[in-house]
Amino acid sequence: MAVSGALAYCGWGQKVSEGGTVKVVQVIVVALWTILPPMFFWIEYIWLYKRTFDITDKDRFEAFKYQQDLSSKIWIALVSVLLMLYFWKDIART
Repeated sequence: MAVSGALAYCGWGQKVSEGGTVKVVQVIVVALWTILPPMFFWIEYIWLYKRTFDITDKDRFEAFKYQQDLSSKIWIALVSVLLMLYFWKDIART
């Protein structure tokens, strides 16, 4: 998150069409933030949770699903904020 925040500061006010290394890095960072967390949630469920805990324990499984649901909502909020911080000048109609 600290690196993402620093990139927002460095690229503030620049458009993607203006080019620059910062904007290319921002595009890569947003792409990684968009793809990697859902992959981790999937891997966590398929390989980590199922192999570590008894799936028939309904209370623990419900708690795990609740945690993943909250985490996914925080993740989508984070990606939305990064999109606005990185590309607000491209999105705005000014």
